[in-house]
Amino acid sequence: METAQARYFDGVTPLPRAVTLSLSGPMLAIADASGAELVRWPLSELRVPAQDDSLGEAIIVCRAHPDARLIVSSPQAIALLSPHLPALLPVVSPRPTALRVWSIVAALAVAVLGGSALAAWHGPEVVAPLVPQSWQVRLGDAILDDFEDRYGLCYGDSGSEALDGLKRRLARAAGYDGPLRVEVVDSGLINAFALPGGRIVLFRGLIEDAKSPDEVAGVFAHELGHVAHLHPMRGLLRSLGLRFLRQLALGGYGDAVDTAASFGETMLALRNGRAAEREADAAAISYLETAGLRQDGLYDFFARMADKHGPTDLGILSTHPPLEERREAARRSHDGASAFDDRQWQAVRDLCDE
Repeated sequence: METAQARYFDGVTPLPRAVTLSLSGPMLAIADASGAELVRWPLSELRVPAQDDSLGEAIIVCRAHPDARLIVSSPQAIALLSPHLPALLPVVSPRPTALRVWSIVAALAVAVLGGSALAAWHGPEVVAPLVPQSWQVRLGDAILDDFEDRYGLCYGDSGSEALDGLKRRLARAAGYDGPLRVEVVDSGLINAFALPGGRIVLFRGLIEDAKSPDEVAGVFAHELGHVAHLHPMRGLLRSLGLRFLRQLALGGYGDAVDTAASFGETMLALRNGRAAEREADAAAISYLETAGLRQDGLYDFFARMADKHGPTDLGILSTHPPLEERREAARRSHDGASAFDDRQWQAVRDLCDE
């Protein structure tokens, strides 16, 4: 049986799995590293979203599983699938968005760290505050472009206006005067991310799943906490920056970029550890209280996720510390104003439908 390798996003968790592809009659079988079959996609339901022919990897989606994605880049995968999927583009070069992202990381790492052995030794905690804000914005926008390429962004005037109002209110409460941009990704994932340069990503699934506007406000305030404490920049430098320096010093620029130029690696590098999550949780409560907004939304969100997913690790739902611990730390009264009035809340929920 002819097989090929690929990466698979299941539409539930934000990180990819390495999978093996094989054909079984009219179906595409997708199996994990152990050989266990994860899902079968009807070949007739496959399609390739419009994309540039220089991407370096192709995205395949299935109408029957709209939130899942299959990322193929190897000649074997192209050969296996192209007879059944004529729209599948040849893969000939690295993805430009990922190349741009990691070229910026490499450049800033060299510029900031190259002449300082002390900074290199102490790493991200020392370096992140030294990275020029304009570079962080470029990096955040490049990663955001990748989100848009893969999922699409939601544009709705009324909903965007409501989120911008919340953004300004919380930024004032946080004393944060840096760049700040919020986007909603058109994906059913219950997730959110903070990116370098003050970029915050909320997923459509998070908004749809929320039981109140105050849950969304709590998650947004949490992500703002990550932004204010430079956690995204520190995470990228910690996971990839020094590796880039080492490879670049040895003349391996192309290998460094190729190794890191994957959306999954980006998401992994942006995940936060125990101390960062606690710091962002505490910051969120402080920002909401200062802004005069209800602080019980974050508690309600953690409580529902703990009941719904148990120890599941989704985006901000890090198991370090466990959800139960984070829920109790976020327990607050319901005093304060709601983040949105009824009209604004409905506009936010309809943002991806406009």
